[in-house]
Amino acid sequence: MYTRWSFRILTVLALIVVLSLLISACGGEQSAAPTAPEGSLQSTAVQAEGEKEPYRIGVINSLTGTYAAGGESMKAGYMAALKLFSDQGGIDGRPVEIIEVDDESNPEISSRAVERLAEQGVPLIVGPAYTPTSYAAEAAAQRLQVPMISMSGAYKPSDGNKWAWAPSPHMDAALAKYTEYSRDKGLTAIATLSSTDALGDVGEEEFNELFAGNPDLKRVAQERVNIQGIEFTPQLMKVKASNPDIVYTYISGTALYQIRKQMDQVGLENTPMIIAMGNVTNESKRVMSEYRPGSVLYVSGKVVVADLLPDSDPLKGINVRVTESIKAGSGRDPEGTSLYGYDPMLVALEALKGAGPDRQAIKSWLENNAKGIVGLAGKYNLSKDDRIGLHDPESMTVIYIDENQNWAIAE
Repeated sequence: MYTRWSFRILTVLALIVVLSLLISACGGEQSAAPTAPEGSLQSTAVQAEGEKEPYRIGVINSLTGTYAAGGESMKAGYMAALKLFSDQGGIDGRPVEIIEVDDESNPEISSRAVERLAEQGVPLIVGPAYTPTSYAAEAAAQRLQVPMISMSGAYKPSDGNKWAWAPSPHMDAALAKYTEYSRDKGLTAIATLSSTDALGDVGEEEFNELFAGNPDLKRVAQERVNIQGIEFTPQLMKVKASNPDIVYTYISGTALYQIRKQMDQVGLENTPMIIAMGNVTNESKRVMSEYRPGSVLYVSGKVVVADLLPDSDPLKGINVRVTESIKAGSGRDPEGTSLYGYDPMLVALEALKGAGPDRQAIKSWLENNAKGIVGLAGKYNLSKDDRIGLHDPESMTVIYIDENQNWAIAE
């Protein structure tokens, strides 16, 4: 538990399901049609006794549903950012209150969550947590003119959207690490697997650019999978027929466990797969540890291997401090997605400190003054034209699960 600070968690609004009656045009028969759930709303304040009224930040996170494991890790990250920022003086002695919505990993709920938080009067929103939910929410943020700082590492604000940002290591940096590792190991025949959802659509664009710009790497197979399913053998048989050196993935979630299992079953047990960012979880480490060390590679932020970083790494200090804070505050080890909670929240806190709680002023500050913000991944420099602000492959590292079921840095 965090010392000196009291965390007050108040359920403001529980899950609401509204039933509406529809009258059938054919026979007047009544039927109940539930609307989609609205998501649960909670308020979490970090403050000391007798302090001023808090600033408020809206958070949209996936605490239940498909992406729940990553959502909990992101929460550990943004709570650590709030704690460390407060310890360093906060915002003129004023505490910060988080109003948190669980979007249940549902894009439709994410969009409505923006509306609900805007109605609550928050000056800015951190989240949503994932690519499909972020794309669903950005239109509402634009329409309501509320700054939205996504926690997704694959989401890129759409052209023309002036109210969305995504300050975290993105797949351009991750894919640069993919290719760097492949070249170092002589793995130049590459099969790709991407999901059939919005994340996979982004992945296909990224893969196409990657291979167009790296003619020495040969794409020998290109397959897409529905991650809601459990059978991937048809695609993996095509991958096997292409005789790849390595499989690049652009997939998030537990489907990766079945993919690795079925790779072994079809005869790809000696072919490594490489996974990015949001899948670097303790649950993934537990499940994937049953396979040969090195058969599952991860491109990750450095927070999960902070103690293993060389002293010469300029990011070691902040990653060690945040690791200690997450362990003290949540009782859990940091995960790769902890970075995606920490860095966006840090940017949000700096924006509140620099611009105050006015939405237009925050937007202007993010476009013109958000320079040199040092997070877990490095130094962010945001602008009107660069809403990510960091593109350095050295913000990430390649890791694997060793024979002792611990994270290790791939040499």
